[in-house]
Amino acid sequence: MKNGVEQVHVVYPKFKNGEAVIRNVKVQQNFDYVDEIYDTMVDAIVNKKLENEVKEIKKETPLPMNTMLDKQPHSEAIKKKQSRESMPIVDVPPTNPGRLCFVI
Repeated sequence: MKNGVEQVHVVYPKFKNGEAVIRNVKVQQNFDYVDEIYDTMVDAIVNKKLENEVKEIKKETPLPMNTMLDKQPHSEAIKKKQSRESMPIVDVPPTNPGRLCFVI
């Protein structure tokens, strides 16, 4: 970036027969933001702002989803499963006997 404007580099390789290839110009890395993050963190720890924010976030956090649901009792679930398994298996004949249909 130069003066806040993103720069590009235009190349015309032989194998593209005159068609342009556009690439972004690499920007020099800048790590000035790390000092700012560090200063903010140190300030928050020294002034105990961090602890207060943690308490506020914990107040706003909703309960876990599993505590919001009404769970079915174990005994009821087991009875339901046993009743499903005890149902007789009925053989259902095909709806169109004698005629086979193949899809290719």
